[in-house]
Amino acid sequence: FLNSSLITDPSIISLIPLEINQQHKGLYFRTTNIPVKISVEEITENEIELPINIVQQGEKENVKIFPSKVKVKYRVPIKDFTKINAENFNLYVLYSKDNLQNANKLKIRYANIPNNVEVIGISPRTVDYIIINE
Repeated sequence: FLNSSLITDPSIISLIPLEINQQHKGLYFRTTNIPVKISVEEITENEIELPINIVQQGEKENVKIFPSKVKVKYRVPIKDFTKINAENFNLYVLYSKDNLQNANKLKIRYANIPNNVEVIGISPRTVDYIIINE
C-alpha cells in the first residue's frame, strides 16, 4: 500500500505480453512484452440544475417548455472541480415547426461542454412544449 501523498506522478506502468499464435508461426520478436504507461487522474461527480434555451428554426413562434430547467450530472477531474459552473454548459432544445409532426416532446441537447467534463446524465431527457398564440 502506497501513501498517495508520496506519489507525484499518478500513473500505472505495466507490461503487456505479446500473444504469439499459429498465425505468427515462423516470426520472431525481439521482445515478448510491451511497456505501457497509463496516466491516472482522480475524478468526481456533481449535479447541477441548468436552464434550457430554445433554438428555433424557420418561422418564429412563442414556444414555452416544461420544465424550463433540468438536472445535469457530470464527471470532472478533481483538480478542475472548482472551475466548473453553470456558464460552462449550454443546454437547448431545437424547435422547428416542420419537424414536429409526430413529436410531442423535445429532446434536450448540449454543446460547448469543456473537454475535461463528461456529461453522464440529464434528467429529464425530454421536455413538453406548448405554442402560445396571442
